[in-house]
Amino acid sequence: MRMEAFWGEVLSILEFVNRGGIIVWIIIGFSFLMWLLLVRSRLEVRSARKIWIAKMSQEAKQTMAELKTIRLRKAFVRAAASAARRTADENIGWIRTIVTILPLIGLLGTVSGMIESFQSLASTADEQGMTQGISTALFTTLAGLVAALSGVFAVYRLERSVDALEYRVRTELEVDAVHS
Repeated sequence: MRMEAFWGEVLSILEFVNRGGIIVWIIIGFSFLMWLLLVRSRLEVRSARKIWIAKMSQEAKQTMAELKTIRLRKAFVRAAASAARRTADENIGWIRTIVTILPLIGLLGTVSGMIESFQSLASTADEQGMTQGISTALFTTLAGLVAALSGVFAVYRLERSVDALEYRVRTELEVDAVHS
């Protein structure tokens, strides 16, 4: 009995999503890719932080001790902080692109839904066909906006994590650059 209820719910969700047509499936695909990249990037930031704490911090401090001038030490600090940032945020550009594209795909669904509405109105003066087209148009817009907004928040959080990692690397090494 439970499996029947489960599959009944799955079918109702699929019917709901199918109201938006192929455009909603495209939005779901891009959203899945966006969240896959977000999770991967978050794990990379966490891994970079652990590597820095466990290994790189000591190696970098040893290298700092070998550098003779404060100018070389400051250049090394900038390079190390920049390398930490590059390691941690290599996917952010792709994620931002997907976040930008999602509402545009929703808008494409809006336009196609409105065209469908006007075609049904012009051919048969079918009010139900027109309302179905408008419903599709609004549904695809909503799907694109919701997916993009969730990505905007997640990218912001990811960028703050990358900034925190870069700040930690920079401050730890700058203290050594001045005191060595």
